[in-house]
Amino acid sequence: MVGVIVNAIAAFVGGSLGLIFRNHISKKISDAAIKCVALCVLYIGISGSISSGNNLSSCLVNDRGQGAILLVLSMVLGTVIGTALDLDAKLDKLGQAVSKLLPKHEDGHSVANGFVSASLLFCVGAMTLMGCINSGLYGDHQLLYIKSVIDFIAAIALASSLGVGVVLSGFFVLGYQGLLVILSTLIAPYLSDLMIYSMSLVGNVLIIGLGLNVLGVTKLKLTNMTPAVFLPILFCLIIQLVPAFQ
Repeated sequence: MVGVIVNAIAAFVGGSLGLIFRNHISKKISDAAIKCVALCVLYIGISGSISSGNNLSSCLVNDRGQGAILLVLSMVLGTVIGTALDLDAKLDKLGQAVSKLLPKHEDGHSVANGFVSASLLFCVGAMTLMGCINSGLYGDHQLLYIKSVIDFIAAIALASSLGVGVVLSGFFVLGYQGLLVILSTLIAPYLSDLMIYSMSLVGNVLIIGLGLNVLGVTKLKLTNMTPAVFLPILFCLIIQLVPAFQ
């Protein structure tokens, strides 16, 4: 839970600084800082993909490109499922609905608008999911630490324009990500190394997509792709149970 606590503190502190210095922060500077961090996210995703791919190959009895096939199948089928369910649009509608529940703040900004906008930014995506999974399965908080830096910078920028709701989103970060870590810890005994490395590979590929989105290179709907992270569990069961795939 250490990584989650650090992430929540980053949202609190970043949002508070954004409120205090809201009239002195240049959007040009905040955008430049976020893009620098995005380059680091790309590095994390690429290096993580290589490491996970190597670990995955070592788990397979006779690796005949099965790792790459598993990745492609998980990504394509997961994206098809997410797109068919239109998860991205549903999440956006949920945010809009929540935004209507709270009154306007005295400065004219909706408290809920700032809260929902920041919560979605901080808690939805591959880095959140894989950061919590890594924290729960391995006690590895590296991704959550990197995410904390990104959220800290983003919170400053958001709070300077959306107000106190951004600061309050730190509570949601703590609760939501804490729950993901706890769930990851509970399911850890039931996951094989093959499943874990496969999920990690898919997650790291999505993290590469996140970095490209932040840099403005792509506009991938990563929310629609998130089901792909869980599909390796199914495919790994098939590999382990069907002799033809071994």
